[in-house]
Amino acid sequence: MLVICSNDAVMVKYGKTDGVKVLAAVARLGTVVDVSGRTPTEIRSEIDSRDPSRSAPVCLVGGYDLVPTFRMANPTRTVSDDRDADVLTDAPYGARPDSSAEIYLPTRAVSRLPDGGVSDPAAFVDLLTQAVAAPAAGTPHGTYEHSAAEFDGSAQLVHGMLPGQSPVRLSPPDPQGMPSLGQLASGRGRLHVILHGADKGDGRSTLWGREGPGSPFLAAVKASDLKRCDLRGAIVTFSSCYAAMLDNVAGDSPRTSDNQVGLACLAAGAKVVYGPTRANWIDITQPFDSFAAALIARVWARLQLGDGAAEALRVAKWEYSKFALALDAWGRPYVFKTLLQAHCFGHPLAML
Repeated sequence: MLVICSNDAVMVKYGKTDGVKVLAAVARLGTVVDVSGRTPTEIRSEIDSRDPSRSAPVCLVGGYDLVPTFRMANPTRTVSDDRDADVLTDAPYGARPDSSAEIYLPTRAVSRLPDGGVSDPAAFVDLLTQAVAAPAAGTPHGTYEHSAAEFDGSAQLVHGMLPGQSPVRLSPPDPQGMPSLGQLASGRGRLHVILHGADKGDGRSTLWGREGPGSPFLAAVKASDLKRCDLRGAIVTFSSCYAAMLDNVAGDSPRTSDNQVGLACLAAGAKVVYGPTRANWIDITQPFDSFAAALIARVWARLQLGDGAAEALRVAKWEYSKFALALDAWGRPYVFKTLLQAHCFGHPLAML
């Protein structure tokens, strides 16, 4: 495994004393490649030169202020009402420098260990320590699945890949007297959440449910609630808009585990979190197998076959694309966006 870290950026963000502690924790992950001051394209070339066989997975350490990501035009911007102008994506790190096709269908497994947008050295060292132990850590039994009612068909598609003891919880309706999120999710090892997300303002820390298009939104899951759960050893997948968004809209405070659901799950002990960086596309008509949930279902299938976390996403993208790109041509931009923005946060070799 190649551990990609900007030593200079760590020292600037965390200061000399805490920066040394952070870098010591990074070194325990594996072979560190210092990419201080380099652009994403330069970093990718360095990765390729270090491992031309492309057999070693890559772990990017820190948020975009420590190891920058690629910024690509949104494939669905001109064919839908999608307001995302771009897609921030680590996918090109899995591609050979001369291959545009591999940006969507990577030949190298890639993950990231994000630290959040503010300096919190103790929390980052804890996350890195947790990641070091992740490949040997077990995954608790039991599931927790939460879906907007309008996404129930897509939620059931994923549910078929992680059958557990509990049904998919729908929002709405949410029966009164339902146990708290902490009671339902804590101690579970397999979690899938398919709700609506937001990219800005106060709503970005919450995932939302609703009955169907045009119906009112209901606050269903908050980052602060997830952070209080016991998710030690869990694998969490989000088919929810912006669930892996690490940047922030101008005027909003930086992304942290208090306002971003993916970071909250990592802070709560999850060893792997999957999610999209931008607005997600979810099928609401049968057979529910074209976009984001279809990819996540294949991730769970690969995990159950024994793939490591980053490899599971890499192979799932290939399997998903062979099916999805063969469908009607109108859907291809949505497939490309799905492939670009699906991310793995955590140790690349962690397993189910």
